[in-house]
Amino acid sequence: MILWLSLACSDKTHLDTATVDDGITTQNSCFANTPSVPTIVQATPYNEDTSQSTSWTAHFKDGNSQRFEMGRATMGKVHLSSDATWGIVAQENGSAGIFSITDQVVSVIDPEWIPTYDNATLYISKLWLDPAQDKIWFVDGNLYDKGGLYKVDLDCTTKQLGDVQKVFASKNGGPISFIDHHNLDMLFVGKDINGQQLIGFTEDANVLLSGTVFPDDQAIFSAMTTNGTDILISDNNEFSGVGDRVAHLTLTDDGFVEENLFSVENPMAMAFAEHLALIASGFGNAIYLYDSQTKGLSELPLSSTSQLPFSIVEHNESFYIGEYNAIRKVTLDQNGYQSDEIIIQGTGMTGIFGPFGIQGDW
Repeated sequence: MILWLSLACSDKTHLDTATVDDGITTQNSCFANTPSVPTIVQATPYNEDTSQSTSWTAHFKDGNSQRFEMGRATMGKVHLSSDATWGIVAQENGSAGIFSITDQVVSVIDPEWIPTYDNATLYISKLWLDPAQDKIWFVDGNLYDKGGLYKVDLDCTTKQLGDVQKVFASKNGGPISFIDHHNLDMLFVGKDINGQQLIGFTEDANVLLSGTVFPDDQAIFSAMTTNGTDILISDNNEFSGVGDRVAHLTLTDDGFVEENLFSVENPMAMAFAEHLALIASGFGNAIYLYDSQTKGLSELPLSSTSQLPFSIVEHNESFYIGEYNAIRKVTLDQNGYQSDEIIIQGTGMTGIFGPFGIQGDW
């Protein structure tokens, strides 16, 4: 079924251009290509007495680690620069924690950066580091007056954030994906002022396509991933009465086409590897493999049960799964699952994991 499209140009806020190869690999970045020591930064959202914690840990592959304090976070992803010298993460009070790492020493730049726009305080619900590493994108998931997609330039020299700029308004805004498809640079899923759920646009904020993903207004958009042609968008609104679901769309020269709609319990995170995609089922305690060519869905035969998986970070052709008390590395080949291993394991209340980011070969 071909979905309704609107082709339009917009004179919204100009966005700086960046040199991006394929939406993942970058050129002319503000940062070096690789870290001096492979690094993982991870939230520890609980203390041993079950009280809430604002602690974070930087793990280095040589065995060293450092604890530090910012705001609290339980979901999402830590966005590390390619050399792991700078990082930012969305936190549960709507702020962002910003830090730097030099010679395995963490310095907190701002423990709770709260953006403002047009003299109003914003609430960061989701956040991303641009593939070119020269700007931050974030979503305020509120209604149209504040809700929408925003961007902030990152100064290459000082590593400080500039003024907040609004790209466009939406309500209940969800994730974005960076893409290189004809003239498209980015995809955003939410609900714009015209009621459209998926918006494709360019770096200069021209909206080139928009359309409907789900045939109702019940979705909570939990994740989105694309391989440049296929798009997966998940809804994990367990109270809607519709049921959790994942939509598979494909981009065409004229817009996008709905290919499949299937059910996965509590789809928390997704990531593509060519025609294969991993889907983390939180309450299902499982990782699923979806084949966009055959539309087949199967549970991965992991070496141990995946407990409450909530995030997937793709890095160096492997996938790192954030779980209840572990980070699991999953390797795929062209036929599907190849292997998996736990690379970090926690115990007790302080071993419950929050969001993490990774750079370097683990």
